[in-house]
Amino acid sequence: ALHLAESGIAIGLNTGIKPGDPSLKQAIGSDGGFEVKISSEGARIPINYITDAGYRDAVYQLFVDWDISPDEANTAADSLADWVDTNAEPRSQGAEAEYYLQQGFSEFPRNQGFTSVDEMILARGLHAVERAKPDWRDYFSIYGDGLIDLNYAPKDVLVSVCGVAETDADNLIRERSGPDGIAGTEDDKTLSTGSAQQLLGLDQVRYSQISSRITTDGLIRRVESTGWSG
Repeated sequence: ALHLAESGIAIGLNTGIKPGDPSLKQAIGSDGGFEVKISSEGARIPINYITDAGYRDAVYQLFVDWDISPDEANTAADSLADWVDTNAEPRSQGAEAEYYLQQGFSEFPRNQGFTSVDEMILARGLHAVERAKPDWRDYFSIYGDGLIDLNYAPKDVLVSVCGVAETDADNLIRERSGPDGIAGTEDDKTLSTGSAQQLLGLDQVRYSQISSRITTDGLIRRVESTGWSG
């Protein structure tokens, strides 16, 4: 299964292969094969940019949308930002060295970017996120370039980063998914910035506020391959 998954990665890394290409899903023999998903790293929130106030607020809103209390969401968002920044001053509900020392952790926070998404769980308040949204790791990245790719971001990320209604996010997702309504197939549409702005209902004022954090042409390709045998 691992060998088959690696075969899928080799195909997905070919920049000439586009989402929906038949070669991305193959049966090998009677009981094996692989399936590859190509997307953009910009579909996920680049957590190491959380010292940007816009991203900090987006992460807070994302947590609230996951039914985490505002107080717990503020604690988690501020603590993530305190972990990444290089100073020793805690944000209003964040945590710096004194807090972690009281918990028995003399090496926290790192005061540098997270080295893995899993490392985020060490920040104060993240256990509340873990309880409310066990798959929260799927919404963050340490490899992002600081931009959210509107052609790939899921609804939760579109709503929290762009500050739009769920119905507007649904409109954009429906349009980019093409006639079959399924993401990652050959009829997907690549939206321009202008069409994405219109579909999301962003006026010029709101667009100018978030324009430095969004794109429709993400540069970092994400390839996920699942292999199976038996």
